[in-house]
Amino acid sequence: TVYISGSAGSGKTHLARRVGNFLSQGAGWIVLEAKFDRCTDHQSLEVIILLFDKLISRLVDMMRGSIQEDVDYSERAAQSISNAFDSETLPALANFAPSIHNLIDGIDDNSNRDKKHSPYFGGESSHWKLIVLISRLLGALLKLDRFIMICCDDLQWCDSQILTLINETIFSIAHDGERRRLLFVGTYRHNEIDDSSPLMANLSHLQRNKSVNVTELNLSSLTINDISEMVSNEMRLPRRLVSDLAHVVHKKTSGHALFVVELLNSLLRDATVAYSPLKRRYDWDPDKVSRLKTGNDVASLIISKITSLKPAILRT
Repeated sequence: TVYISGSAGSGKTHLARRVGNFLSQGAGWIVLEAKFDRCTDHQSLEVIILLFDKLISRLVDMMRGSIQEDVDYSERAAQSISNAFDSETLPALANFAPSIHNLIDGIDDNSNRDKKHSPYFGGESSHWKLIVLISRLLGALLKLDRFIMICCDDLQWCDSQILTLINETIFSIAHDGERRRLLFVGTYRHNEIDDSSPLMANLSHLQRNKSVNVTELNLSSLTINDISEMVSNEMRLPRRLVSDLAHVVHKKTSGHALFVVELLNSLLRDATVAYSPLKRRYDWDPDKVSRLKTGNDVASLIISKITSLKPAILRT
């Protein structure tokens, strides 16, 4: 279990996605992503429901694909799920993840009931029943030979009941001995919560459990030295030549990683920083860079980037 914290624009999501892309493309992991927004408790539940329905859909896509290794895995996954659920809980899983009908045949028609009439939705007891369903589903898959990574972004906006659901599911998986095949990654903005928040309480609960390995990563803002090294490496220039540029970039971005990257890209895009054939290296006008006006956040930089695109590209 890995928790990545930092302020907005510090690169939390980017880091998690880079890891996920590497694991899925290079190591064959199943990688799932969910993102929480400022929303109601009901919407937080919907995020989790959609996440695991996507997991089932991924298996269905494998089964219908042309890669024999994926087809074989999906068939074994379907059998493992069938073995993990009985005649009552499998229809309940179908209420929770309708895509299961495309993976497993013969599920009772009662599984098509509206969610609000299911004993697995609504109320305190249904919360724990949902934990059981998710734990059984993951446990059935983790018994096989593929690893799973689940990334939940912006957990500072996740409601307390779903945070508890996540914790209890992790505990259940760890207790069954399948933890080595599951990587849970959660990201959150540490400056938007305090020690009394539900997220911090749940994280503390995880840390106290000896069966769960918890790693915390804090992505602090980039220092001037960090930016100097970045620019020096990319432009293949000694640090003494990029020092002034690094200071300006740091001042205008407060060291936020995403802001830094977007600003540097914008400087290259509008030729404020450009290759000089005369000097045979990248060069820039220090006064022009220092006078550069930027927005207060990364949104203005991104909008500026979008509006600079050609109309034909914007329409696609």
